[in-house]
Parts: sequence; C-alpha cells; structure tokens
Amino acid sequence: MNPFLPSDTQLVSNLANGDRKAFRDLYERYQEEMYRLALRKTHEKEVAEEIVQDVFVNLWENRHQAEIGLIRNYLLRSVRNKVLDYVRAQIVRRNYAREFASRAEEFGNTTADLLALHELSNAIDTAMRTMPEKTKEIFQLNRREMLSAGEISKLLSLPKRTVEYHITVALRTMRTALKDFLPLWIVLFSS
Repeated sequence: MNPFLPSDTQLVSNLANGDRKAFRDLYERYQEEMYRLALRKTHEKEVAEEIVQDVFVNLWENRHQAEIGLIRNYLLRSVRNKVLDYVRAQIVRRNYAREFASRAEEFGNTTADLLALHELSNAIDTAMRTMPEKTKEIFQLNRREMLSAGEISKLLSLPKRTVEYHITVALRTMRTALKDFLPLWIVLFSS
C-alpha cells in the first residue's frame, strides 16, 4: 500500500466523523472489487452496479453507528447480503408470476379481464415500490411465501412485534394503493 494514502482504519474513523473525502476514498478503493463480486453472482451489470451503490449508500447513512471492523470484509459481506436479497426477490417474483398466471387462467381470458389483471399487477408493483425495503421483504415472505410472523422473526432475526408492525404497514399501503381494485383483489387473492 502507498505510504502516502490513509489506511482503511483511518478512513473508517474519518468516515464516522462525516468526512466525505474518506467516503470517496473508500469508494474508489473498493468499488471495483465489490462490482466484480456482485456481477459474478448476479450476471447482470445493472443489478451489480445497483448493489454496489446500495452498499455505499447504507455505509454513508449508517456511518455513525455501524460496527465496521475491517472495511474490506464489511463491504464484501454487505455485497453478498445484497446479492442474497436480490436472489430471494427474484424467487419471489417468479413464484408471484406463476401464481398470477394460474389465477389469470382461473379468472378468465377475455380482453377486459386480462386488462384488469394487468392494471392490478401494475398497481401492486407500484405499491410495493413505495414500501421501505424491510417492509417489502417481510410482506413478500408473509403473503407470497406464506410464512407466519413468528417464522419471519426467526428467519430475519427480528422481534416478532417488529415483523407484525411491518406487515401492518404493508397491508395499509396495499389497501390504500388498491382501493379501486378491491373487487378484483378479493376475487383473485381471497383463496
């Protein structure tokens, strides 16, 4: 390592004090390695770039309270966790698409029916995008993977009350976003 460059330990210390240059230096030092790891795991450039950006945004936002230790390990572990989140979300999306397709077949295939289903799907996706990440993850585990609050609590190492809170927030968001689709929602998702 260049003796004129600050050490990782010094950069982390400066970062905790809000030093933007330390943040930039860490980004320049580790961004490429993180990107290669994310790309190797996801095989998608845009996804890999987004994962790296998310990790650095989280690093900046949590700079005061994060227990970092060795920054390289912290960043690479964060990338791996984000990749796992991405893979889980992809599995949920595939399961949702299969479920949606089977429900669409049950519901009917007239143009009006298919258009209504498409509009409902878009409204659900839009509502999901407005949810905080943790709320969205818990909602998907609860409603799409059919896990109970207790199971989610164990899986994510969160208190059960926290999981229940996120489910309540997600349902409130969905109710508000889908109020115009209520009759269709009942037909499709009441089983």
